[in-house]
Amino acid sequence: MKHTWKRLLAVLLAVSVLLTLALPGFAVNDEDKPEVTWEKIETTQRRSHVGTGVDLTREPAHADDEIVRVSIILDEASTLDKGFSTRNIADNPDAMNYRAQLKAQQDTMAQRISDEILGGDKLDVVWNITLAANIISARVPYGKLDAIRALDGVKSVVLEAQYEADTTKDEGDQPNMYRSTTQTGSDKVWARGITGAGSRVAVIDTGVEHDHISFSGAGLEYSLKLNAEEKGMSYDEYIASLNLLTAAEVAQKKDELNVNFTIDPDTTYRSTKVPFAFNYVDLDYEVTHRTDSQGNHGSHVAGIDAANKYVPDGDSFKEGVSGRNMVRGQSYDAQIIN
Repeated sequence: MKHTWKRLLAVLLAVSVLLTLALPGFAVNDEDKPEVTWEKIETTQRRSHVGTGVDLTREPAHADDEIVRVSIILDEASTLDKGFSTRNIADNPDAMNYRAQLKAQQDTMAQRISDEILGGDKLDVVWNITLAANIISARVPYGKLDAIRALDGVKSVVLEAQYEADTTKDEGDQPNMYRSTTQTGSDKVWARGITGAGSRVAVIDTGVEHDHISFSGAGLEYSLKLNAEEKGMSYDEYIASLNLLTAAEVAQKKDELNVNFTIDPDTTYRSTKVPFAFNYVDLDYEVTHRTDSQGNHGSHVAGIDAANKYVPDGDSFKEGVSGRNMVRGQSYDAQIIN
């Protein structure tokens, strides 16, 4: 009887999950709203295959002299596998010394590969990984992989996965954000008045150019003003309904923000669009890409997430475009926490 009840509960749980997934589809099929439909599409093409953890139907075909990108995994345990914690790791001399030892061993292995396998040619190392894994990522001739695998100290050598976007029919190989809306269905959601207003999107990356026009606080406020008018509400009423993040709320929670000094909420608050931005790597308030070498990936991600629909244009605003391409984040009225 006990097992029967367990099976019955499992069936009921499965049915409830299916109904939960089905209900949103029913909710949009009314006469006043556009119907949301979904279509599975292939958005990437696999160019090469990874050799571990993936069930491959066939091995990739490579000529022996073809240069391939591989992960050379060494025997010695990574820093984390050795038992070190990531918490305050930069202040842990034992952990940092261990990472340095792994890097030295990797340099020695790279030299061995150059001397014993590549005929003296320097191994083309892309990067070294010592924290979560003990890996040399490198470009090597495909025909040399078995010889590298046979070296003492090498655990395995696997081809790294690489992906490239499909080519579009009329624009070569440059897919753009104005096309992605029909792929993701965001255009259908926007048509229902769902713009991300009131949402807070956290971007944990290399920073955000918070003074870029696509992240303009005034641009967001202009969009929210139009939303209020469409809903027949005053701007103040609409803003009150959104529960936007403010400097005052940050001030209330400043002691919970995992920094060993008191954060200044007025400094972390950049605008209505970016109400909180702090550099947790350098422990300072500089979050743009202008003073470091880590790249602008953070702004790229923030733009995909929540680039404004409207950008400043003199004394007014216009929809964000670049050439003939629309520039607009998926949740363009959301706030960005960096």
